[in-house]
Parts: sequence; structure tokens; C-alpha cells
Amino acid sequence: MKKILLLIGFIFILTFGFNNFSYASAKEGANPDDTIKRLVEFENNQDWLRISQLWSSDMEDTMSEFLKNTDNKKNHTGLFNIKQASLKEYKQIPDEYKSLFPNINEDSILYYVAINYKVFKDDIFHMNGVNYFLIEVVKESNDWKINQLQNAPVDILRDYKLGFNTADENAMLELISKRYKGEYLNRSNKLLEINRLSENELIKIRGEEPFSKDQVSKKLGLNNTISLSDTPISVASTADHVQPSNISVYMTSATNKNGHNCSTNCVRAVNFKTSYVNNVLPNEWRIEWPSSSLATGALAAKMYGWYAVYYPLAGPVGAHVYDDTKSQVYKYGSANSKTDAAIKSVSGIGMHRKDNKALFLTEYAAGTSGSPGTKSSGKVSQWGSKYWADQGWQTYQILGYYYNGSSKVGGAGKEFEYFTY
Repeated sequence: MKKILLLIGFIFILTFGFNNFSYASAKEGANPDDTIKRLVEFENNQDWLRISQLWSSDMEDTMSEFLKNTDNKKNHTGLFNIKQASLKEYKQIPDEYKSLFPNINEDSILYYVAINYKVFKDDIFHMNGVNYFLIEVVKESNDWKINQLQNAPVDILRDYKLGFNTADENAMLELISKRYKGEYLNRSNKLLEINRLSENELIKIRGEEPFSKDQVSKKLGLNNTISLSDTPISVASTADHVQPSNISVYMTSATNKNGHNCSTNCVRAVNFKTSYVNNVLPNEWRIEWPSSSLATGALAAKMYGWYAVYYPLAGPVGAHVYDDTKSQVYKYGSANSKTDAAIKSVSGIGMHRKDNKALFLTEYAAGTSGSPGTKSSGKVSQWGSKYWADQGWQTYQILGYYYNGSSKVGGAGKEFEYFTY
């Protein structure tokens, strides 16, 4: 009888105990690498419920709402554009390079990931063939969750020797270089869209020709400064970039949904020149701050959005950016005359790295009232910009204090450069 009971018990363990052990060891997010693998597995299986469970607490509501929206599925928006997926390669980005990329949590792990897709229709977020992403994962309650998924700046990764060094990656670099002129191609080099200001629109901004170096100097306050020794400045002789004509924004706030006629969260194309930055800056900078502080914010906000058009930050929902602090705070109808004037004061001017002419992520953070913030941090301190403006600093000096010498522009001794368009 005891032998029979032991046998039954052994069979029970085989049947139930090992299965339970297997499930526990394969718990979603138990290992950060597993989170990457499961994302691709669930994409391939179009298992939207399980995909929605992979996201961090900061993202879960946004992604859950997006994945429950039947219109998104019907229109193959964002992740719903994926038919098949297979993981090609992935690697962890060393911590010392994380500051190059958007909004990274200090305790997170950042991966560079290559995924081969078959999609319903090529778009700039997901294409047939190999796609490259940055995926940030954070630990929550012993699980590793996705905190960000963004299209990778392959050119920046390769420049820092963080790439995979493959022929396919080199081909992707060629596609990215086309974006400088507003041409967005798929992996077969077929044109997906043109997203750039027309010559007529450019003329309205700056006249028949791009601004001269003297005109740029005047706009940035260079002519009002006696000594330039602490803040190098240079202006590119030729323009490699043409400003986008629009940026797609994932609308989540009631104000934005009402303003853009959305009954639920939605993606809308916003005119980059006349609407996007104008409805971001008043929500990121205090309108009563000095003009050089506001102009600093105008350039930072403009170039942040421009970067996101090249390398979408909100691809999972089929947009370039989110409308909240996951990207920049965009609020429909919030444009203000003071911030509009600041934006106009730096119209026709952009910023890129001096060494390779690539855009860099012009991040900024609140900082502390009365404090200048950290030099060469790669992030403008918003309160710090007011601090320096109160000391009489001009826009170019403020921007140089935070970005020059930072990892964003190549590290110590490296600078950014202004360009005209």
C-alpha cells in the first residue's frame, strides 16, 4: 500500500509539481534577457494581452489602453502592424553610455536589439526586414518590465562602437542619412514618405537663403557678449538637415483629444513649424522667465522633437512622441505670445554635433531654483537656464554650458555646432 501511495505521489509530482516549477522558472520578466525574448515571442504570436503585461508601471496604462483599442488593431497602428517577428541579435548597452539616450532610469538595463519583422505595411516604426530598437527594462516586484521601446539611433550607436558591425546595420545607416533631407525609406530603399518643409515654407522662415553666420550670431546674442573664451561657438557652413514638416503625437490628455477630435487616445500629425514647439514650450518653461532662457528652451524643445522624427520615441503606439512627460508635454491651444517670440527668435537655426553633423538628444530637466546645475551634464537645467539668464548670459552660452563636453556631443573637449536651414 505504501509503495502504491509513493508511486501515486511521484506521478502527482511529475504531473503537477514539475509543471509548476517550470512555470515559476519561466516567469515573465524573471530575467532581463527573458523580457526581450518574450516581447518578440508575443509579437510573433500576436499575443497582445501578454504584451500588455510586459510594461512598467509608468507605461502599463498607456500600453493597455492602446492595445485594447480595436481601431488600432483594425488600422494596424504601432505594434498591431506586426505579422511575424524573430529576434536576430541583442546586446546590453554599458551604463556609461546610457546618458546618450532618452529618459533612462538610473537602475535600468538598456538593450540594443535587432528584430526581423514581417509587417502588414511598411512604415517608419516597423518595416519588413530587420528593425533596430533601444529597449529599456526596469525591475519591479522581482520582474523585469519594459520602460521604453524606441527606434534606435543606429548612427549614434555605431559612432560609439556600440553596434553589431553587420552589413545590414551599415545599410540601415544609409537609410538614416536620407532622413537628414526628409526622405524616409524602407529596407528595400523604396520611399515611404517625405517629411520636410518645402522651399516656400523655408523662405517664409528665413528669406531666400539660409541665415548667414552673422545673422545666427545676432539671433543667439553673440553680438551682445564681450568675451567668448568660456563658450566656444561655431556655425556650420552648410546645412545637412531640413526641418520636418510634421511630427506625429500620441494624444492622451482630454485637452489634446478634444482639440484633435479624438474620442479615445489617438495619433495625430501636428505641424512641426507652427504648432508643435509652440504648444510644448509654455508647458516646459515658465513664460515669465528672461528671453534668453526661453530661447534656450525653444531650441532644446525643437531639436528634441526633430530627433524624435528621425528616431521615433513612441513607435509602439505608432507615433514619434507621446504628449506627456514620457517625451515632452504638448498641450493643444497652449501657445503664448512670449514663448512664440522666443521660438521665432531662433527660427531657421538648429543644433548638431560638430564632429559628425548628427543630431543629438537635447534633453532637459527641471533643476533647482537658484542653482546653475551641472556643467556638461548633457541636460539643460530649466531653472539653471533662468539662473544664467539672470546673470546676463545669452542663449548660446547657456546651451554651451550644458551640452558642450557632454557625452551627447562626443565627450570631453567636444562641442555642438549650430546649423541653418
